[in-house]
Amino acid sequence: MITFPIICQSRKKISTRVVLVLCACAFMGSFLLAPVLVAAEDPEQWLMDMSDNSAQLNYSGSLVYTQGSRMDTMRIYHGIKEGVQHERLVHMNGQPREFIRRGNSVVYIDGVNGVTSLDGQAGRAGAYFSETDFSSSYAARFAALREPYEVSFDGRDRVAGREVALITLMPKDHYRHGFELALDKSTKLLLRSLMMDVNGRVLERFEYTQIDIGNEIADADLAPEVLNKLASKPIGQAQKAPRTQSRQHAGSASWHVGWVPPAFTLSGDARVSGLVSGHDRPLMYSDGLTAFSVFVEDNANLGQHSRRRGATMAHTLVKEDKTGLFSVTVVGEIPLVAAEKIANSVTRAQVK
Repeated sequence: MITFPIICQSRKKISTRVVLVLCACAFMGSFLLAPVLVAAEDPEQWLMDMSDNSAQLNYSGSLVYTQGSRMDTMRIYHGIKEGVQHERLVHMNGQPREFIRRGNSVVYIDGVNGVTSLDGQAGRAGAYFSETDFSSSYAARFAALREPYEVSFDGRDRVAGREVALITLMPKDHYRHGFELALDKSTKLLLRSLMMDVNGRVLERFEYTQIDIGNEIADADLAPEVLNKLASKPIGQAQKAPRTQSRQHAGSASWHVGWVPPAFTLSGDARVSGLVSGHDRPLMYSDGLTAFSVFVEDNANLGQHSRRRGATMAHTLVKEDKTGLFSVTVVGEIPLVAAEKIANSVTRAQVK
């Protein structure tokens, strides 16, 4: 009489365990099957959808940007007003500073320079802060795939409490870094981006820690708060960011870059801050995903050295020709082997 309830109780425990195991197996089965289902789709189409949706949807959130030992926390607001993209990126640590976008117009606001127009410069690596590209234009860079990358799905994960599909962009050569992107499964928005070296070490990271998608973005959230007096200046009246002088001067030396990694093309003069100072006439090259700039300083011996900050490499080489010494510095999100080869290829050409 005593054994019956014990047996029943044991059967209950066994049944419960069986149910739990079956549920766990079903869950794991669906989890493991998910990458297969995702892989049946085209990862490049996901990137195209990411680019389109990041420019068309309203969203706001908090994100973290890390590069080497540097970490920035930011707040972003992105809204569509009468068919025009409006965006505000606010740095939450360090010196108060913001980026404000109105369609194709971008201004940078800080306590040193006040309101500075970045029109025509947003998206250039090294021009002020590359974080300006985290949302719409940053996503568009990945959608414009280039031949040097192998693109594939790599499972799934969760970011900011949302389910994401992982897409990897692996370089086909040793002259650029790889990427792992985490795209929201329902909206295809980019929620995390990792830039990695050849050994898989993370060099640069963008990641949302919280995001609201599809919410109404108030006008007040898109208006600058930093330096109210300066920020009240109309965007059209903001001072222009100083540009370097043109490299084409009558009777002066110009410089020829003899080799760049495949798919990198000249995209014009650039202004790069941070690792390099005292140089002029920079040339900027991009493969649509990353970029580097070449600086040449004539009649100068700056010594040969290399240093890295996160994903950004700065390599300086001293060269000599029949005219004299000159120093070449290559700065960008490229491996050292690429920076060295680029610097070695620079020669002087006399402008007539």
